[in-house]
Order: sequence, then structure tokens, then C-alpha cells
Amino acid sequence: MWVTTQLSPQKTKEFFTPDRKFQHLKGALVLAVTFALLPYIWAHKCDYIYHFDINDIKSHFELLELDELWQICSWGQKYRSLLECRRALSLSYERLQVKDEYYEEEIQPQIDSVELVADATEWLSMKYKDKKQDSLPEFHFHDDDEPDLAMKRHKMPSRIFAYEVTKKSIISKLAEKFSIQPHQVVLNFLASHHVHFVDDEDLNLVACAEQFADIDPAKAQAPEELLCIHKNFKEDARVTVEPTECGITKNFKYLLQKPIANMLNSAQFLHILAAKTEHLVTVDISMAPKVKCNLFRQFQ
Repeated sequence: MWVTTQLSPQKTKEFFTPDRKFQHLKGALVLAVTFALLPYIWAHKCDYIYHFDINDIKSHFELLELDELWQICSWGQKYRSLLECRRALSLSYERLQVKDEYYEEEIQPQIDSVELVADATEWLSMKYKDKKQDSLPEFHFHDDDEPDLAMKRHKMPSRIFAYEVTKKSIISKLAEKFSIQPHQVVLNFLASHHVHFVDDEDLNLVACAEQFADIDPAKAQAPEELLCIHKNFKEDARVTVEPTECGITKNFKYLLQKPIANMLNSAQFLHILAAKTEHLVTVDISMAPKVKCNLFRQFQ
């Protein structure tokens, strides 16, 4: 079903929207995709990708084209990769031996791409870095000598970020008292209105807030928030392409604020990236000021 809905927006609309022309053939399309095996099915089992009317044997409808069969092959490989990544992420979460309701209820159900798996993995690694180091599995055979306690665990090299230092300082306690949790900020952002509020305190909150900078990167790395921002870029971003000194003599199309949504179904953007790799053009991807203001307003 996941692969079927990835074929094209048009096919998804025609087959999976109620009252559309081919909605009654939804089951036949899913079966055709499920048993599509390239190139065998195209060469020897073409009837598998056609729908025949039992009342009119001469009437038939092509469910899948050759290009779509190749797409199914590609999406099938991506789906298997996604399953493996999700399985690895689940094992990593189990090794942490923690109960994170926010992760289980808000993040995990929305993981439907390899990119989201990477975002979720980075988020877990940042939030539970100390636990992750302590939960690394240790293997030894039954006839091995007991390892020396001093040599039992090797210290892994690591980088210490300002966030980690601040998290263990008194400033972190102060932030917890006068602010909401990072994931609650994200939920406010996704809901487009405040569902979590800061508890009122007797002290002047503005005066306290001015003394400390909010450097919590968790707010900018929550997977579902990144998904929302990715979606905004995919729908509203604009692409501008200008030539470099090396590319000024080349013959290709320059762009000014072209909607990226109009480039998703063609190879134009790939050609642009190839030209950028060869230092022939500069590429600028930006958001319209109105869209950017709406995003900033959701954080307030």
C-alpha cells in the first residue's frame, strides 16, 4: 500500500479518492503493485497489470505502465531500506531502557521515510547521550577469562558541545523552572497555537530571561518539526539560478524565484545541481517573506 501511494499524485487521486473515476479499481491496483516483478511481469505476465471486465471480456484497463513498474521496483527497495532503518532505530531505543512518551506517541508513529529515521536517531542520541554510552552491548565467549574491570570498558572519544555542558549546569534547572520543555515548544509550533503554557511565577520572568540565552538545540532538531519545515520548503520554496564567471558562456536556463513545487516531476533540478557541482551556476533556495513570517510567528 505504501509503494502504491508513492507512484504519482494523479494516480493516488484517481484511485484512492472517493467518487473518483477509478476508485472501484483500488483493490486491483494494489494487487498489481504487490505482485509486480520486473522485468518478468512485463515480458511474460502482462495480464497481471490489466483489469478485465468479467461482463465484457474484450474490455480491459491498463493499471500500470512500464515506467510505473520501474518506479515500483525503486520504491520497493526504498521500502525495504526503510524497514531495516526502522528496525535498527527500534533496537537502539530498546537498548536505552527508557520510557519516553513523547517519542513513542509523537515521533515514532510519523516515521515513514529514511530521512525521518535519521532525524529521530539524531534526536535520541542527543537527548540520551549518557545513557547511550552506558548501554553499549558487551560480548564475550563463555570460555573467555573474566576481563579486568579497569580494562572492561574503553572510553570512546567524543566531542563536548555547549548544549551538553549547559544541560548539566544550574542554568538548566533555571530553564526548567521558568520555561516549558523543548518538545512542548515543538507541539505548540505544530498546533499553530499554544497548547502548553509556562507556569506563572512570582519573580519577574522577563528580567530572568534576559540574563540567559536559550541555546537548546532540541527545539530545532525535533524530527516532526523538521518534517513540517521540510514540507513548507517543498511546497513554498523558490529557486534562483545565476551563472558564475565560468558558466556565463554556457547555454542553459537561468531562473528567478521559480517555485520548487513545479520542479518535482522533472529532471531540471538535477541538471541545476550538476551545473552547480561544476561551478557553472550559483543556486539560492529561499522562502517567500510571507511564508517565513508565518513560520516565525508559530514559534512565538
